[in-house]
Amino acid sequence: MNAEHYAQLIQFTWQYLGAKQYLLQGDLQAVSQRIPNLGLTGTGIYSLWIKTSFQNSHYVPTYLGYTSRPIRTRLAEHARFGKIRELYTGLPDGASTAGGVGILALELPTPMARAMESVFLEAFDFAQNTADNLLSRALVPWNADADLSEDAPMPQNASDIEAFNDILGAISDQLQALQQLQSRLNELKG
Repeated sequence: MNAEHYAQLIQFTWQYLGAKQYLLQGDLQAVSQRIPNLGLTGTGIYSLWIKTSFQNSHYVPTYLGYTSRPIRTRLAEHARFGKIRELYTGLPDGASTAGGVGILALELPTPMARAMESVFLEAFDFAQNTADNLLSRALVPWNADADLSEDAPMPQNASDIEAFNDILGAISDQLQALQQLQSRLNELKG
């Protein structure tokens, strides 16, 4: 499932999980200067969104990652030579931002962030994630952007509800497995 087709669902899921949401407007230099002020000092998971309209706060997700360092440190790297810079230079495949990027971030311990990343990457193909794509892929035309300036609507159609339930089920399974592992390790400690 291409992530750009599920922008509102992904936004709703991240908001449901308590993610912080940031809209960084302007050119690459302005965005780069704002990143250190985001306050994301913990480790965790984040997603990058390309702005699709100059007039509105319309975005689609293009990348998902986790970091074991402060999230804002990793985002600054993306602005210097990574995925945020790509969004300003016409990647993925010629699509460039309409003057801004969106960031959704959730501060979590590294093991949980890795688990969350795997859940979302199993469910969705993000255009700028290259593990499966080898190179950033072109965005596939989509029907609806997410308005990141507002709360996402609750999933309404059957496929969105099913995808949401699958994501929550996978997260729950990951958490249960981690709890079982922790319990076993505590038994070994005696």
